[in-house]
Amino acid sequence: MFYALKSLNDDTDFIKAEDVTAENQSKNYYCPCISCKCKFGFRSLHSNKRNNCFFKLPSSTHSDSCFVPYVRSEEGNKYDYETKSLSAEDFLERLEGKKKENTKASLSKLSQTVRKVDERGKEIKPITTLRQLYYVCASNEPSTKLNDTLRVIDIFAGRNTLKLYTKYVNDIKLVECKYMNRYDTDKQLLYFTYPFTEPRFELVVKIANPNTYFEIRKVLWDFNEPVIIYAKWDYSHCIIKSKRQIVPLR
Repeated sequence: MFYALKSLNDDTDFIKAEDVTAENQSKNYYCPCISCKCKFGFRSLHSNKRNNCFFKLPSSTHSDSCFVPYVRSEEGNKYDYETKSLSAEDFLERLEGKKKENTKASLSKLSQTVRKVDERGKEIKPITTLRQLYYVCASNEPSTKLNDTLRVIDIFAGRNTLKLYTKYVNDIKLVECKYMNRYDTDKQLLYFTYPFTEPRFELVVKIANPNTYFEIRKVLWDFNEPVIIYAKWDYSHCIIKSKRQIVPLR
């Protein structure tokens, strides 16, 4: 993880790994998931061409409701990705398949176009999959800027941003939710709840393509882990045009 809580007494007092000073490197920190009491340590990895990060202490465990075990922290560092050109609208169009660039060959070409190397000698690539975007949003502090116009909290409705989303979700958002094992085949609807662990409101998802509807419904049957959905929401309703927009986390 690239951020943590300084103490258990204040669930808003986050610290980023890049801001930990030398005198505070041996302190105990805590999991940023509000419902979790897991203790974190700090690790400096500059010598290995990797960024500073927080890690779970062996003597501590995450709670059952914690989102951190679903995050691949090594893939969630925002500095590993070229996010300056990231646009919520453009990313949605790519997932939906509206843009011709949404092919392996074109994505490879896109990577070549924006290819950069950071000061560690590590290649920086654009975010091209929903999982990559989720890892970045969940691994970094909600106020983290992805670019000049987009913060994590602007695009992500998850367990680390649930204070903002209390009644509904609107506009283009990546939502971490739970499938209710409820559906309407005639209307091609699937029903979810947000957030994953303590339902506040219902999400109604229409799958535009019948074949995609049945494929997704089969994958989600009796699925009890988090599901991530990227779509343009209208008061917690959305239309999914591609299975790339909805991913079950395992």
